[in-house]
This record gives sequence, C-alpha cells and structure tokens, in this order.
Amino acid sequence: MAAAAFTFISFIRILLFKGLQTPWIQTHRLLTMPAMPKAANDRSGLPLRLVFARNIRMARIDCGLSQEALAHLAGLDRAFVGTLERGTRNISIDNIERLAVVVGIPAHELLDPQLAENRGYDPTLTRAPRTARPYPTARKKNSAPAKKAHR
Repeated sequence: MAAAAFTFISFIRILLFKGLQTPWIQTHRLLTMPAMPKAANDRSGLPLRLVFARNIRMARIDCGLSQEALAHLAGLDRAFVGTLERGTRNISIDNIERLAVVVGIPAHELLDPQLAENRGYDPTLTRAPRTARPYPTARKKNSAPAKKAHR
C-alpha cells in the first residue's frame, strides 16, 4: 500500500512541477497561462454580463418597447428578458443575435461599455412609455346573470 501511495504522490509531483507531456495534456502550459487582461477601452469596471444588461435595457427603451414586446418579437420569454436586464442570467450568442435584430443594433455593440455615449442613450431611464399590449386579448364579458339579494 505504501508503494502505491508513493507512486501516486510521485505522479502528482511530476504532474504539477515538471509538467506532463502528452499529445492531449500539457500541464506546464496550464500552470503558466496568464489571465486575460481587461480590454483597454473598458472603463466601466462592470462584468460583461452587466454591461450587456444595461445596454439591452437602454436599447429597448430607446425603441419604445416593453419587456413583453421585446420578448415577443425576439421569440423569448418575458421573464427571461427581465432576468437578462437585471444581469442575473447568462445569455447565448444566438439569443444576443435575436435581441440585436429586434432593437436594430449590431450584436457586438450591445457588449460595448460605451454604448450610451456612442448612441446618445439616457442611462437613467428605467422603463419605456406605456402602450397597449402587443397582442391584446378580448375582455371577457360577464355572461352570468346577476344574483338577486335575499330578503
């Protein structure tokens, strides 16, 4: 048992300190890989998910769309759009493209921290003007007869 433990520990030491060279694994590169630097033009300090959340909200408001209308036109759920605008959910590239087409902005600009300055958006606005629902439903008429009061 001691020999097996020794060989396992030796293997870990080789793996971590000397690097294991195989066509599939090159650990010395994994251990020395530097972190990606932040973009030089990113002055906001926000994570990209929150930059996207702020930008999609400003673009939606500029178009005069509600979250419900944006979701309907993009083929997404309204609750999903709400969580995107709050920055609590990640989004796929396909859905970024759907939203970009609806708001009329190239997808890469929705990830730009300087979108508000470049397009003249007001970042203090939090909602679009109220309008009718994009797919109004007919109101139900009260078809039941009125109940008579007992005397």
